[in-house]
Amino acid sequence: MDRKIIDSLSKTTAEERETLFQWFTDQGDVVRVAVVREQGEFASRHKDEYQKAYRGEFYYAMLVRAVAKLRWIESAHAQKAALTDEEAGELTARRRARIKDKTSARRHKPSPKKEIIRIRYFEEIKQLRSEGFSWRQIALFLKEYRKESFGWTYLKTTYQALEKEREIEVGQ
Repeated sequence: MDRKIIDSLSKTTAEERETLFQWFTDQGDVVRVAVVREQGEFASRHKDEYQKAYRGEFYYAMLVRAVAKLRWIESAHAQKAALTDEEAGELTARRRARIKDKTSARRHKPSPKKEIIRIRYFEEIKQLRSEGFSWRQIALFLKEYRKESFGWTYLKTTYQALEKEREIEVGQ
């Protein structure tokens, strides 16, 4: 690895690259894909500087430049610096995608009681139901013999939801 080539192609120092990649790792997939797209564009624009012997350094330097450009665009808008219409449009599109990504990927913490039913008691409840036990009887059974207190309605709805989840998993 030749650091001088990386420094000259990327137009950055090792410390600047470290800072850029710390920023890059904090970004979501939307920005990461945009950086890779920009890296390809940089590589195409600077192919006259490409040397086969330093292929890795060349593409790394183009990645650094792409990260630097996107970071500048992101920070320039916050600092009220002049952006071209195209850069402003791309920034807005990335921000919209980032918000969509955050809201669609939101996961709710599973209920501890539901997880207990899933892990410990699902098969036992299934067996009791096949033997004709009512939901109230199953709730009483779990309370007396397993020291777990569940309301019979909660037990019923949770069991049915878990049963549907298993059917979906088996269907895939």
